Amino acid sequence: MAATVKQTAAASPWRTIMRRLWRHKAAMVGAVILLLLILAAMLAPVLTAHDPEIGDYAKTLLKPGGEHFFGTDEQGRDVFTRTLFGLRLSLVVGLISVAIGVVFGVTLGALAGFKGGWIDTAIMRVMDILLAFPAFLLALAIVIGLGQGLDKAIIAVGIVSIPTYARITRGAVLSVKENDYVQAAGALGASQNRVLWRHVLPNIFAPLLVRATLGTSEAVLETAGLSFLGLGAKLPTPELGLMIARAREYFHDSAYLVYYPGLAITLMILALNLLGDGLRDALDPRLKN
Repeated sequence: MAATVKQTAAASPWRTIMRRLWRHKAAMVGAVILLLLILAAMLAPVLTAHDPEIGDYAKTLLKPGGEHFFGTDEQGRDVFTRTLFGLRLSLVVGLISVAIGVVFGVTLGALAGFKGGWIDTAIMRVMDILLAFPAFLLALAIVIGLGQGLDKAIIAVGIVSIPTYARITRGAVLSVKENDYVQAAGALGASQNRVLWRHVLPNIFAPLLVRATLGTSEAVLETAGLSFLGLGAKLPTPELGLMIARAREYFHDSAYLVYYPGLAITLMILALNLLGDGLRDALDPRLKN
């Protein structure tokens, strides 16, 4: 009986969060759009029989319709195929960039908030310096320093996001570490590292989850922007920002070359932002209804 009560009490907060999220219409719209985009990206090899990097010069700049739903580009490559594979690449890029930011940002923020003193001062001053620059300009400078390439763009976008996660983590740690259960764990002889990783960090999951969801959309947009400027993916990689850049000179006669990859980026960012806003509202304990 006691075990059942304990399990119910433990599960109740998560059921409440899921119920709030389910009732958040905008979040559900975002989740559905994101799910459809993920499925389309995962099933790209099944949904199309064309090669995303090899075209047919006898079929250049065909209008949408028939065998080519979204038409073909200047090298006869199927735009529908390249858009699907571009979605897959954008999702992977966003997740990797966010993972870099989360791993380093949470580690630095946790150390700063939990240790305090000169460690806190040193880490946060570096974060303040990074935050003084606009995110995209800083990513641009890093890519120029590292060299052109999608891998370099991912690293740059990840580095740019580190200060945000560090500040969120530090603030949450400063709040959580004053709670009674954290003080009790330390009084019972638990080491500082154990208190940090077992009692503090698990309780700051909510703001990090929200930030990571919103940060993924920012990473997708920033990476696409770097590729658009010629500093990210290289031809013939099916990257959405690069596709838009290559389509500029054909815009007047073949505007669809810009519309479809642009729509894919827009839908992905919209879905992630709607879902992130819904998660923020669902995880906010101050919201009762």
